[in-house]
Amino acid sequence: MGTSATRLSQQQTVVNMTKHGVQSERKLKTVQLMMLSVIIDVI
Repeated sequence: MGTSATRLSQQQTVVNMTKHGVQSERKLKTVQLMMLSVIIDVI
């Protein structure tokens, strides 16, 4: 049930990072990796 909430927060993070511009792409990838590990841990 927490998957949709995680997906929502991830989308918000993507939007925020996109607003900051191309410079934050590295941060975005790092966040996505963190999200992936969190999701894998949940599974």
